[in-house]
This record gives sequence, structure tokens and C-alpha cells, in this order.
Amino acid sequence: MNVLSIENLTKIYRGRAGGPPTAALEEVSLSLTAGDFTAVMGPSGSGKTTLLNLVATIDAPTSGRILVDGVDLAELDDEGLATFRRERLGFVFQDANLLDTMSLAENIALPLALARRPADEILARVDELAEELGIAAALHKYPAEVSGGQRQRAAAARAVAAKPALVLADEPTGALDSASSRDLLECFSGLNEKRGATILLVTHDPFAASWCKRVLFIKDGRLYTELRRGPGGRKELFDRVLGVLASLEGESRAAR
Repeated sequence: MNVLSIENLTKIYRGRAGGPPTAALEEVSLSLTAGDFTAVMGPSGSGKTTLLNLVATIDAPTSGRILVDGVDLAELDDEGLATFRRERLGFVFQDANLLDTMSLAENIALPLALARRPADEILARVDELAEELGIAAALHKYPAEVSGGQRQRAAAARAVAAKPALVLADEPTGALDSASSRDLLECFSGLNEKRGATILLVTHDPFAASWCKRVLFIKDGRLYTELRRGPGGRKELFDRVLGVLASLEGESRAAR
């Protein structure tokens, strides 16, 4: 069974001040199976953030279906959506979105506490993830007391703590320097390879996309093409991503 199934997804926003409506997404269909690590790329305004918001249940589609872990999101009421979001989705945002009044350990433990897991299970899970992601020594510190890279690794640990069906990452390296970005991407790769985490990552960064197994490109609200990592590994995928981005830029210039 697919972890994520998107069928003919369309999102149309009403025009401002009587202007014409805008189609952010048109008839998009795609799927992710368990253990996928997929990036979504595209020019600004292409619809990639809209896609992530729809899957995250932050917004609702105009038409089409989204199924996560076999559940049709359109069939859930507000309470059901809140519960589903908490239990079956994990989130990593560009700014980490950690709670400033909680230590890193408490932030990571939060989804487990909300799920009313036993205290010994929560402590073991937090320690296990912190050790794996290299932040064990900082667990007692608060977000303002650690680096941006450590905050993002804590956010990644929080995202997978409750073993969600799907992890959604929105430009997670956008505010990090190159060294911290690499560290975070290694963490994502480890969570995917060792723990089987299914990850959908929206990014504008070809280096970040090269860590994924598959890269989807969106242009003008429609799927443009996709790449899969081959035997050449990350370096080969990085070069191919640059090639697609150059084609998109060339087509954009030609259309002006």
C-alpha cells in the first residue's frame, strides 16, 4: 500500500479584488511507497509549497484526493484531521518551530507525551534519537542556547519520534550554513535508511535534493518531470538536477 497517494489534485485560489482565479496546482497525481525519500522542486510560484500544504492538511484541495496511510483526508472532520496530523504526520520546517520554553528533550518528547505513551518509553525514545542524530549532549538545553543545525536535528527527531506514516520537510536547510545543511541531510538519510522513514522534502537547493532517492519537478502547477538516483549516486543525481533546473530556467526566459 502507498503511504501517500495523490490523485488528480487541483487547487484554485480566488482572484484578489475581483481578479481572475489562479490555479496553483492542476491535475497532479503521484505516490510514495514506504521508505521513499522524495524531493519536490520547481521555480518560485510553481506550486510545490501548495502541494506540501495540502498534504499537511493546512489547506484543502479544490478537487482531487489525498490519501495518507490509506486514509482519505477529505473524509476527516476538524477533530479527526487534528488527530491524524498529530499521530500520522511529522513536520520539519525551515525555522525548526521548536517551543522556546521547552528543552530539546521536551520538544522531542512532545508528540509522544500527547499520545500518552509511558514515561519510560518516551525517555528511551528521546535518548535513542538524540544519540543517533548527534544531539545527546544538548538535550538539556533550550532552543535559544543551541545552533541552528542542532535545532533542526531536534526538529527532525521530534518529527519521527511517534513513528508517523509520513514526514514532511519544508525547506529544512534554508536557514543553515553548508556544514549544518550537510549534517541535517545526513540525519534525514539515516532516518530514511535505518528507520524506514518516508520523507517528502520541498526544496530549492539541488544539493539537498541530491540526497533523495527521487526528485519531482513542478512547473506552473503541473508535474514537469522526475529523476531517480542511479548507480552514479548523489553526484550524478546532483548534476542531473542542475540540468533540469537549467531547462526550466531556459523555458521561463523564452516565455517572457
